[in-house]
Amino acid sequence: MQMHSDVCNLPISFTQVEDGAVLGSAMLAAVGAGAYPDIQTAAENMVHTERTIEPNPEAHEAYQFYVDRYVETYPQMKELMHETVRHVASGGKAAAEA
Repeated sequence: MQMHSDVCNLPISFTQVEDGAVLGSAMLAAVGAGAYPDIQTAAENMVHTERTIEPNPEAHEAYQFYVDRYVETYPQMKELMHETVRHVASGGKAAAEA
């Protein structure tokens, strides 16, 4: 997670609740029941951060070259990557039939 934070140059916070979907549902229910006026207020009161990983500026600088190359090459590789995902999702059947 430190590497992810460094690459994106953003902090990553971990909540005390592991199942975000359950917490999100509880927040929506609390707003719907009138306990909070809106989702923002519900989140401010119901989401509790356990810890936060801060990005390392030096590491971000080192990764930036690779991120820039990825951004440059993605348009050229997009269809190949999607084709690979379809192949894997089909269990390799498309290649076997060809």
